[in-house]
Amino acid sequence: MLPFSMTRPAPSAGPGHELVEFDRQQINLFAAQVHRCEAHWHAAAELICVLKGRFLVSVDPHSQHLGPGGMLYINPERSHELQALEADSQLLTVQFSPHLFEQLQPGLHIDYQVPDASQYRPRDRQIKAALRQLVAHDLDDAEGDALRRTALIYLLLSSLHQASAAPREPARLNLRSKDQQLIRHCIDYINRHYQRELPLAEVAAQANLSYHHFSKLFKKVNGCNFKDYLAQVRVNRARFLLKNTQLPITEICYSCGFSEHKQLIAAFRNHCALTPSEYRKQYLSQLQRDYRDAGRDFRCLEWDSQILGLLDADPPRAS
Repeated sequence: MLPFSMTRPAPSAGPGHELVEFDRQQINLFAAQVHRCEAHWHAAAELICVLKGRFLVSVDPHSQHLGPGGMLYINPERSHELQALEADSQLLTVQFSPHLFEQLQPGLHIDYQVPDASQYRPRDRQIKAALRQLVAHDLDDAEGDALRRTALIYLLLSSLHQASAAPREPARLNLRSKDQQLIRHCIDYINRHYQRELPLAEVAAQANLSYHHFSKLFKKVNGCNFKDYLAQVRVNRARFLLKNTQLPITEICYSCGFSEHKQLIAAFRNHCALTPSEYRKQYLSQLQRDYRDAGRDFRCLEWDSQILGLLDADPPRAS
């Protein structure tokens, strides 16, 4: 059972794609202390629940803060990344095998998130209870009652589906393999040429598609438009340089493909809810100081009753 940051890249899948293996298991279930996880995507749907601390999570072009008890469902093939905002931030992750959906609802789309436990409503408590049942069963009977385990998995998925604000997204249900391959090829091209001016028409030419056809197909396959994805790639590179070099922010701006400083600032505010200067200062003053082992971005927690203790922490109720 390997968590997302430890899975190996799929052959020729392009930068950022990860192959999540299940070894005949229906889910991967694990808890971890996480520093950061760079942008990636995979075929497995994923539910994360914050056990401790706070995270900034980005899914496609959208970013959100999650605090203790916060939960977020990430649909398959959606580009996502996360960054801890406090030392010793921990989360629980459930990765669902794509095979779970084959006989249920192919193309099932779930839109669910809650920022933290203080904003729980009845539907959120129902999801948390289903998650707790699954964890408790895994701790008590990991290799025993497979039928009960399957039932608990589907109970969790059913609770998420019922709570979803948009349970189905028809435009994403019938994606052809050829379309996906074309867009992944274009994403690879973007990832190799984002440092310079990169118009949409140039990337569309890589797929031998018209400007408008490519624009629509890119959003359909990738979940965000070309402009937002390009900005996300550039911001990711800028974040790396801000954290790992002493380069002036203006130099970082141009080396990442931004045409002017204010464009970098706007992109950072959109994706990180911070300015570049604030991001660097936060990293140097907090994360770098608090993490003694700065080279480790991920550490699995012991899979024992303390996980239930963190899940059982009494959440404040929304008024």
